[in-house]
Amino acid sequence: MKKKVCRHLNSKEGGTVRLEHNKILTCCATDVEIVPEKNYADLTYDDIITARKKIYNEINENPNHICHKCAMLKDIEESEIDINKIKTLIYMPYTTCNLRCSYCYIPKEKLAQKPDFEKKNILPVLKNLKKQNVLKDDFELIIGGGEPMFVNNIPEIVKFLGENFERPILKFLSNSSVIPNKHEFFNAMKSYYNINRKLYTSIDAGTEKTYARLRGNNCFNKVVQNLEELAQNDIYDEITLKYILMGDNSNLSDKDIFSFCLLCKKISELNPNITNICIDADYRNNMINAEHITNNMLSAAGKIYYVVTHLLGLEVVWLGGRLCGNSDSGMRDIESIKAFANNYGNIRKTKNEKEYLKKLKIGKSHIPFIQEIFSIKNENSHKVIRILGIKIKFRR
Repeated sequence: MKKKVCRHLNSKEGGTVRLEHNKILTCCATDVEIVPEKNYADLTYDDIITARKKIYNEINENPNHICHKCAMLKDIEESEIDINKIKTLIYMPYTTCNLRCSYCYIPKEKLAQKPDFEKKNILPVLKNLKKQNVLKDDFELIIGGGEPMFVNNIPEIVKFLGENFERPILKFLSNSSVIPNKHEFFNAMKSYYNINRKLYTSIDAGTEKTYARLRGNNCFNKVVQNLEELAQNDIYDEITLKYILMGDNSNLSDKDIFSFCLLCKKISELNPNITNICIDADYRNNMINAEHITNNMLSAAGKIYYVVTHLLGLEVVWLGGRLCGNSDSGMRDIESIKAFANNYGNIRKTKNEKEYLKKLKIGKSHIPFIQEIFSIKNENSHKVIRILGIKIKFRR
C-alpha cells in the first residue's frame, strides 16, 4: 500500500527535525511544529517519534493538510517508510550574526544579541538524543544561525560526534567571514576523519561593492581569503558555494556573476575534495507558492549554471529555499535555467562575456571529462578513487 510522505519525515531519506529559535519543526519549508515549546535537552524519544507519526497520519488522513501544498510530498510504498529515527538534525538557535543581509528574515535587533550559550548549548541536546537512541549512526548535524562560527564550543561538538557515532555528517551554514580560534578549530576538524565535514556558504556577489551593499558588511576579501585557507587545509570534505539571485537586479550583472564563477574556479582548484555550487533566489515572501523568477534572474542563473557545469565541471545542487524540490514553480524554474544554459553556448556573446569566458576556460578545471575519467574524493570515512568508472574505496 502506498502512503504520502516527504523526505523530511521519512528517516530512510532526510528524516529531519529542525530546532530553530525555541521551536521544534519538521523541515525548512513549513512551520509545522513537532512538539510545543520545550527545552531541547529535555526531549524524549516518545516526544519526537510520537509527534512525527502523528503528523504522518494527519497528512494521509487530511487532504487539506498544509504539507499537501509541498511538491516534496510523494506517494511511496509503506514498506519504504520509516518514521522512527532522526537522520538530519538542523540546529539554529543562535541569531547572533556579524552581517546584515538584505534578504535575512531574522529581525536586526536579534542579530545584534549575544547568544546565551549556557541555555542553548547543543552538546546536552546531542548527548540526550544519543542516550535516547533517536539519532541514526550516520545522522547529519546541520548548525546554522545567525553565524554558527560564533558558537563557543565547536571543538567539543566535533569531538563528541567523532567519538560517539560511526559515520556522522557535520554541516555548517556559515557566511565564512570569521573563523574564531582558528588553530583549535582546524585541529578539531582534522582529528576525526570518520566525520563527513561540510560547509555551505552564501556568497551572492562577485565584487566587493555588491557584497557590501547586499550583506551589510564590506568583508568580501576576507570571505575569499578564508575560503581559500579552508580549501587548502583540507578542513571540509565538501564545500558548497551559494549564489542567491535578487529580484531587484542588484547582483545580476555579468561582472558579479562571472566574477563569482571565477571564485568558484579558484576554490575548486585549491580544494582537494568536493566543491559544489548552489543557485537560489530570494524567497522571503513565500517558500512554497513563490512566483516564477524574473527573466533577468533566469539569465543570470543560466550563465552561472553553464559556466560551473560546462566549463568547470562542477555540480550544481538545488538545496536552496526557493529553487529546490519544495514547489512546482521552483522545479519548473530549475528546468528553465538548465535549458537556458544548454542554449547559452550557441548564442552570440558580448565583448565582456567573451573576456570572462576566456578567463574561465584557462586551466585544467575547464575540461569536465577529465573528472569523469579520474577523480579522488572523500566520502564519509573513505577516500574514493574513480578510474574509468571503476570505484575503489580506501579507509582514511
